[in-house]
Amino acid sequence: MVVAEVCSGFACVALGDPVVIQPDEPLSNDTFVYQFLSNMNFNGGGFGALLASGRTSSGHDLRTLLRFDLAAVTLDPGEIATLNLHVGSTAAAGFGVNPSPAAPVVTDVHRVGAAWDESTATWANQPAFEAAPIASRTVDGIDRWVSFDVTPLVQSWLANPGTNFGFAVVQEAVVTNGGPVVAVYDSSAAANKPFLEIAPVPEPSAVLTLAGATATMMLRRKRAAE
Repeated sequence: MVVAEVCSGFACVALGDPVVIQPDEPLSNDTFVYQFLSNMNFNGGGFGALLASGRTSSGHDLRTLLRFDLAAVTLDPGEIATLNLHVGSTAAAGFGVNPSPAAPVVTDVHRVGAAWDESTATWANQPAFEAAPIASRTVDGIDRWVSFDVTPLVQSWLANPGTNFGFAVVQEAVVTNGGPVVAVYDSSAAANKPFLEIAPVPEPSAVLTLAGATATMMLRRKRAAE
């Protein structure tokens, strides 16, 4: 494995390089479905660059579906897998109000249980997903990335590739703030494409080494200044 070095002062710890899976639109499989237009596919037209997840009390729920090809992927002990989505402007997309610190939304990632295709997926034919989320994040702003730890699910898919039907991104509860608060994300047709990252986690000894080196360096600087 190619390694990189994380340094603190004079101490460096070798870490493996992360692997990023970030397909362009021709090779991607991501879209969203909309309850109000239950038979419409949103993978094209003016919505192809958009993913969305929202919950309302008026039949306007939105859900995102994503799947990554893991054929060339490995996940070694000491590595984690994260799903990364870039939060765009809900107001600009026209689906409601932007998440904010005053009106955050909790977004869950679920395991999808059946095959689907981005060019035909609709609310009416969307695949079922497991009720229990595998990861959750609070979204309280736009123009930023959010990451979900999906390590156990990726491990499961690598052990049983035929069960990889991807992720469903779902908002937990109805949030209003002058309108429905909804999180939208960039799709693979946009600039900030979704990606799955496999990256090493520093071993406890490495973390302690860095922490010790930093503390020693700070103490030496303090003494030198006295």
